[in-house]
Amino acid sequence: MSSFPRFKNMTSASHEKGFTLIEVLVSIVIFTIAILGTYKLQLQSTISNALSDRISTSTAWADYFQEELTTSDYSDDEWKDTGTTPNGVAGLDDIKANADYERYIRPDGSTTTTAAAGDLYSIYWNIADNSPIVNTKQLRIHVFRNGGIGSGFLYAHDYYKSKED
Repeated sequence: MSSFPRFKNMTSASHEKGFTLIEVLVSIVIFTIAILGTYKLQLQSTISNALSDRISTSTAWADYFQEELTTSDYSDDEWKDTGTTPNGVAGLDDIKANADYERYIRPDGSTTTTAAAGDLYSIYWNIADNSPIVNTKQLRIHVFRNGGIGSGFLYAHDYYKSKED
């Protein structure tokens, strides 16, 4: 008789429990893909929230200037079409040097008529006389974000002021 111990048949693994290396690797790959997808969703959500904040802020600035302008009289200087040639409705989309008026928003929230490198927003507005009807002025305000997420054109809105007799 031999003194070697007897081993069970190693070819049959049907009664063994656990995972194979292939199963573990496949599950790690699936988990990694899921985590990357979640990361992408979170990143996109963060970008969208930042852009939404910029749009909300630009809307608030446009409303601020609209309120200031609509409290002034119809004949005040702020309600004059001051383009290089008064160009009415055709000039409502003018921006930068061609705009009737411009203001710049500094990081501390102050406003100025002079542009600087650190300005957060640029606001331009144009006036069209007798638009859309006689004795009415149309005001179009354009708001631009300078730098950062959501930079560029963000908001434009039209307001109207009628002449009171």
